[in-house]
Parts: sequence; structure tokens; C-alpha cells
Amino acid sequence: MPNTNPSPGLSSLKSLFAYKAWANLACLLMPMLSWAGGAEFALRWSSGGPVSAEEAVAVMGLEGGRKVTEYEVEYFTVSAPPVATDPPAIGRRRTRSDGKVELTLKYRSPQPFGSGFDTEAACALGKNTSVKQETDISVLQTLQPGRAYSVSCEREAKKTLDFPEAMRAKAMGCKNRMKRVAVGAFKVEEWQLPQGRLLEVSMPGSDTPQDLALFMAKVKPLLDKGVVLVDRSKTQAGSGCS
Repeated sequence: MPNTNPSPGLSSLKSLFAYKAWANLACLLMPMLSWAGGAEFALRWSSGGPVSAEEAVAVMGLEGGRKVTEYEVEYFTVSAPPVATDPPAIGRRRTRSDGKVELTLKYRSPQPFGSGFDTEAACALGKNTSVKQETDISVLQTLQPGRAYSVSCEREAKKTLDFPEAMRAKAMGCKNRMKRVAVGAFKVEEWQLPQGRLLEVSMPGSDTPQDLALFMAKVKPLLDKGVVLVDRSKTQAGSGCS
């Protein structure tokens, strides 16, 4: 039976003072190494609280125009990525409900990639490939921020896209459904995975205490509803086919 108890420490976040104290602590946790690119803040849960993206939007009180998009998402192991890293790069193919395809090769590390990382060589997906460097900041079960650093190579088309044969990409064997509701700067995603449902709310920003505090204030209604936080990234959760 899944644990439906609220994440530990929620009672300490019932006041604005506690949030400010938490944000001050975050200042001390900022990484010492600089990293080009922006940041994405995210909070994920599998039980407790809202059970759909629309309900999460309502609980958070997000206002403004909504854009709803549905996807089929498939993950790939990449045996021969252009650049070898640890952990290895992982592939993703996302097919939108209107047929548009997004192919992504993602490198992820607990430390910032050094200046010697060759993004041009690493992102050899074909013409019109874009590169995004980002700090992924997830709110963990401890309610502290966990950071990972990513380089995402992305290519889009209005038809099926495949990874170059030289990469030896192999589908992991499961296809996931995802519904995204975007309101302003916020995205709320509802994933249907082999292991069950996963929801995520995310916000772009900068890796600063101010943006972290802003995100925490916005997700406080979800914490108050007793969401059970998940530490795994979307890639880890979505690529686990069993």
C-alpha cells in the first residue's frame, strides 16, 4: 500500500517565516561552481494531493490562459553516444498529439560540465539541433533542493525522427503518456507510467535564493494538501519500464 503520509517537515513550512528561513538556508547550499544557462525548478509527487494536472493548477491558484498538450514519450538507451559520460546520455522521443516529433539526447551530471565539454560534438543529432544547458533543481522529500546539471540536445520535425545509427540507440520497451497544462511560466505535467501516476510542476528561472523562494511559495498549497514527494527525475521515472 503506498505511503500517503505527508512528506516530513511540512509542519515547519506553515508560516511565511519558515519559508524565509528555508530560503536563507538555500543561500548556503548554492553550488560554488558557475554554470552557464538557466535553471528549472521542479516538484514531483506520486500520491497525496491533486490527482490531475488540472486539479494541481486549481490548487496552486494559477491564473491566465492555459495551453494543454498531450504527448507519447519513449526513452532509449544510447550505447555509443558522441561523447562518453558517467552517467551515460539517455535518448527520448516525444510525439505530440498533432504529430510533431521532438528528439532529445540528454546528458546529466551531479556536477557542472566543464569548459572542455564539446556540445557541438555531443549533440550530433542532425541539422537544426538546438542545445540547452540547465540546472535542474528538484524539491526533495527532505524539502531541500537537489541539483543536477544537464545538457539537452533537441531536434524537432513534423514527421518521425530517429537517432543516428552510429549512436546505437535502443528503445527501452515502454511508451508513456503525458499531459501538460501550461499557465504563464508554470508547467504542470501528468504522467501515466508503468509504475503508476506521476505529477510534476515546474518553473524556469535562475539558480538564486530569490527564485527558489518564489517557487516554494507557489507550491506551498500543494505541500499543504499533503503531496508525497518523489526524488527521482522525470527521466529516471519515465525510463523505468518495470
